[in-house]
Parts: sequence; C-alpha cells; structure tokens
Amino acid sequence: MASPDGSRAFGKSLRGMKMTEFYTPEVFAIVFPRHRRVVTEPGFMHGTGMVFARMGYTMAGERIGLPLAEDGEIGDGIIGGTFYSALPRLDEERPLGPDFAPEQVTFFPL
Repeated sequence: MASPDGSRAFGKSLRGMKMTEFYTPEVFAIVFPRHRRVVTEPGFMHGTGMVFARMGYTMAGERIGLPLAEDGEIGDGIIGGTFYSALPRLDEERPLGPDFAPEQVTFFPL
C-alpha cells in the first residue's frame, strides 16, 4: 500500500514541496501541464500504465487527480492518489510485465 505522502515510493515526503523541487526539469515539463489542466478547467484526471516510468521506477498502476478550491469555486490545488505495484525486472533496461508503455492520461470535465 502506498504511503499518503509519497515516502514509500520515493524515500522522502512530498508534503510542502514545490513541484520544481521534487521533479527534474524534464519530468516537470510533463507533469505540470497535467496538474494545471486539472485545476484550471476544472477536470478529473485518470492515468494508467507505467505510472512512475519517467522518474526511473518500474511501477504499473493507476492514478487520479481532482481539483481543490479553498473558496469552493476557484481551483488552487489538487488531491489525488496513485495505486501501484512494482514490476519484477527482466534486465536493467526493461521491466517484466504486460505494459511497457508510459502512463496514458485521460481528462474528464467536471
């Protein structure tokens, strides 16, 4: 089971961290537009596949992201969760598992 602050998956807590402090610039360029879209549309995000592949992990799973609004109307945050399981390694280059594709993300308007 994943820890609520990400410490089990990443070895450190994500709470209170800026995205630019946690993600490499390459990963930030992919993740930030997704998060911005959830908050500004607003929308519900669902992802499935190799959920942490861009960060160098071999974990298959699903994730959701929903907007938060302190005033109840204007989005200013995200709440989400990721269910994942580590895949056994075939070799150092590729995990052993049914889905080698990066995470596929779908958005749904709210």
